[in-house]
Amino acid sequence: MMSYRFASVLLFLLLPLEASSEETANLTVRVQGVTPGQGEVEVTLFSDEESWMENAAHVLREPVGDEAWVDVLVPGLAPGDYAASVYYDQDGDGELDSGMFRIPKEPVGFSNDARGKFGPAKWDAARFTLDGDLLITVNVVKIR
Repeated sequence: MMSYRFASVLLFLLLPLEASSEETANLTVRVQGVTPGQGEVEVTLFSDEESWMENAAHVLREPVGDEAWVDVLVPGLAPGDYAASVYYDQDGDGELDSGMFRIPKEPVGFSNDARGKFGPAKWDAARFTLDGDLLITVNVVKIR
């Protein structure tokens, strides 16, 4: 018969397994519209409407390789709603170059290929639900 002490130790050891079993998912953001071998992309991920375009949950940068797209992996995300903002840093200077009225000079895009009028896309237009591993595609375009 198992002693009380042994059972308590066993339970104590198994509790972290239960607590860490909360499922997470990996998000891959495929950024299309880049020039192979030139610059890098920045993917900014937001987890709710209140933080949209203000307080990022994740920011990842990835150099452009030999393809006309870049895959950026965001691992270990909790299930839920997210939205992504992406820009293609063509000159690799780490900044989104902008002109008059802060209009981006470098290509930008949002999840769901959402587009904004006179500014960034709205949260509801860019929002997607992550409930398992997911690949989304964002086409970056130059704003004219």
